[in-house]
Amino acid sequence: MKDFKIKHIPLFLIFGIMLCSCNNESKLEGFSVAKIFGDNMVLQQESTVPVWGKGYPGELVRVEASWDQIVETQVDTNGDWEVVLKTPSHDGFPKNINLISKGQIISFKDVLLGEVWLASGQSNMEWPMAARIDNQRDEILNANYSDIRFFKSPLNLNNNELKGGYWEKVNSESVKNFSAVGYFFAQKIRLELNVPVGIIVSAWGGTRVEAWTSLEKLAQMTPSSKEALEIKAAKLPGDFEENLLTQNDSTIRENVKRGKVENNPNQYSILFETMIKPLIPFRIKGVLWYQGESNVSNFQDYQTLFSGMISDWRDKWNADLPFHFVQIAPYKYDSMSLSQALREAQRKTLYVKNTGMAITMDIGEERDIHPANKQDVGHRLARLALVNNYNFSDRVATGPLFKNKKLFPKYIDLSFEYIGDGLVKKNHLEGFEIAAANGIFFKANATIVGDYIRVESSKVKNPQRVRYAWKNYFSATLFNSEGLPASSFDTN
Repeated sequence: MKDFKIKHIPLFLIFGIMLCSCNNESKLEGFSVAKIFGDNMVLQQESTVPVWGKGYPGELVRVEASWDQIVETQVDTNGDWEVVLKTPSHDGFPKNINLISKGQIISFKDVLLGEVWLASGQSNMEWPMAARIDNQRDEILNANYSDIRFFKSPLNLNNNELKGGYWEKVNSESVKNFSAVGYFFAQKIRLELNVPVGIIVSAWGGTRVEAWTSLEKLAQMTPSSKEALEIKAAKLPGDFEENLLTQNDSTIRENVKRGKVENNPNQYSILFETMIKPLIPFRIKGVLWYQGESNVSNFQDYQTLFSGMISDWRDKWNADLPFHFVQIAPYKYDSMSLSQALREAQRKTLYVKNTGMAITMDIGEERDIHPANKQDVGHRLARLALVNNYNFSDRVATGPLFKNKKLFPKYIDLSFEYIGDGLVKKNHLEGFEIAAANGIFFKANATIVGDYIRVESSKVKNPQRVRYAWKNYFSATLFNSEGLPASSFDTN
């Protein structure tokens, strides 16, 4: 990964929301708890679960959980409190939690213990079941899982407390507004593990990765292209053209308090502040991510920006969270776009430990950037989690990923990871191109030879490089024995 240092980010792009020196917590009459907690919620089983809020300085806060656990703490001088509950494994029964301080009681009922995942990104993650999806009528009609629960973060840039968000049970009516990808992931995990599943959906259509990354992290990175830091945003009052390296958060927040947050979800770090930070440190099992379409124009920076965001979230949660993401689907972008290069940046992000990529080379739609097949997306994310995080080692986690190349005078042999019982072609192996050292590519013949793909062309002598599916829109021809498509790639 390149070593980047930021020099200047115009502070008018940073956003007014940094007045997040406000707290994550809802504010009632003195005693309150963070808005992520509520009736019908799912808490991570067999874990340590932080619970936090506001209170009267010096007062005692007592938290009573119906699995015979009582913990107490004292509200600090800033009015903050936090306790940690130890959760047992799911036993099939709903739980209750009471929080008590200075005569006030906050009670949560129908709390389940299970597996909790955060689903984030842009429109393909936000995409609800009520929008266009395959087999929609039957999927909605059959969505009756009272032990799958969703929390949807409100889309409000002036709301850094998750006000208006609440936990809901999945049924045929409520599921219409739930993330389709999140639902199909939860459905698969619930059926395979036979435990409740909680999905926190924090996604916003048309957003760039820069908006989901903290200001502190962005200040450590300057992507190579100027465009990556030229996100349009409404200018706030005052002259904020200052060097971030000479400022701390409190100075920045004091400056932006002069202005009002504009309705632009692509201001730097704004979605981190309003839709991620309020969730921290709620205990989650891991993260699901579907985003990238809005960063196609600065694909050359995406690997750095995306891997930086992953490490940022892990640092903030103080946990090595599993992070599974969807490779953006093929789509006919304009002729100047190189979405295949963005897909390659995503593939290369797999060098970050404890990550997985769901490949969608076979389910893209040439004329719609929102493919209707959300079932395979959710189920492929679930497959990654089951294999990598729940010890289902008898399965193949994903589709074939380019591993290595072996050069010969007339051809190149390619090896792959995640081939299962072998590589499989769909109709003919199309989409392969080959080049010599000059980098000029020609259409190539590709053949499955054992566990390898042999690529050659009579027009290329001493070939050095191969690429596959190197187009904005392409329908996969290479799969593994599990029927999972190979990722596009460039061997360079």
